[in-house]
Amino acid sequence: MSNQITIYEVGPRDGLQNEKVLWDTASKLRFVDHLVDAGLTEIELTSFVHPKAVPQMADADEVMRASLAKYADRPVRFTGLVLNERGYDRALAAGCNSMAFGVAVSNTFSQQNTRMSNKEALALTERLIRRAWADNVRVRVYLMTAWVCPFEGPTPPPKTLAYAEEIWQMGIDEFAIADTIGHAHPLEVGRLFDLLGRRMDMRRLAAHLHDTQALGLANAA
Repeated sequence: MSNQITIYEVGPRDGLQNEKVLWDTASKLRFVDHLVDAGLTEIELTSFVHPKAVPQMADADEVMRASLAKYADRPVRFTGLVLNERGYDRALAAGCNSMAFGVAVSNTFSQQNTRMSNKEALALTERLIRRAWADNVRVRVYLMTAWVCPFEGPTPPPKTLAYAEEIWQMGIDEFAIADTIGHAHPLEVGRLFDLLGRRMDMRRLAAHLHDTQALGLANAA
């Protein structure tokens, strides 16, 4: 295994989406400038969701277009989060060539977050992946609630593994295992990645972690 790691910055999307004060487009683009200047090469820029659902992301199209144009000659990849077919269409029209999709292991979380069952989300994700192949779009998939769900509690590891293997077989560029609410324990994180690493290419696996209980760095280690 390589000792090199890649930091996948999600601040412009995951960091801003729940902020109560709306950022204007110019402020978001300045934020992106600072991230690029800091040397980050993987940035999840925005999410193509309905503005009523996430008002902070209402300017997703403009932010994506502007960032792609400004940094066309720089080694930085901008990714857009897409959760449905309409979002995919918008992202593609904005020039987005790297998209992230998501599936939750927890059915309750899936229903609350996307109004789809996790089985429906799996089927949708497979359709989106096929479209991405045809459009030459890079694909990252998040497996949400991999360890703990805010509604159902701890997620059984065999269930997480089953969903992970099904998604992996769809053919994706990168697979992010998500501690969605930041309640995973470092030992649990290590055990799951050990199991995943026996089945999948570790170079294409990523961890999406939160520091809710001050365990973010320990989980990353």
